Amino acid sequence: VAYSPTTKRLYVADIANRRVLEYDIADASTGQSAVKVIGQPDFSSTATGLTAHQFTSPVRLALEADGGRRLFVADGNVTSARILAFNIGDGVVNGMDAGNVLGSATFVSQGAAAITAGTFGVSLTGIAHMDLGHPVCC
Repeated sequence: VAYSPTTKRLYVADIANRRVLEYDIADASTGQSAVKVIGQPDFSSTATGLTAHQFTSPVRLALEADGGRRLFVADGNVTSARILAFNIGDGVVNGMDAGNVLGSATFVSQGAAAITAGTFGVSLTGIAHMDLGHPVCC
C-alpha cells in the first residue's frame, strides 16, 4: 500500500489479479471502488506479462517523497525481479506504461537471469523511500 497525502490517492497492490488499484480517498466510504488500474487495461482483466504495462506479481509499492510524482512497483517472482517506475504526476491512466524499469535490461527481459549490479535476485520483496525521495530496494 502507498498513500499520497498531496493527492489523497491510495495505491493498493493486488497480487492475485496482477494489478495496482488507485483509490480517491478524499471522501472515503465503505465499499468504495477503485478509480484507476495499473497493470491491466480494465478492472476485469487479469493477464500477466513482462511488459511496460503488465506485472507478474506486484508485491510492494512506494511513492516518490516529493508528493508522489512517481509510483514504484516491485514486481517480483521467479520470472520478473524488477521495479517499474510509473510517472503519475499528471494522473493515472488505466493500463498505462511505466516510464522506467530497474533490475532488468529491458521491460520484456527477465531480471533474475544473472546477478549483476543491474539486476535483483528472485526474492525481491519490497521497496521504500528515503527522505530525499530516492527509491531503495530492500
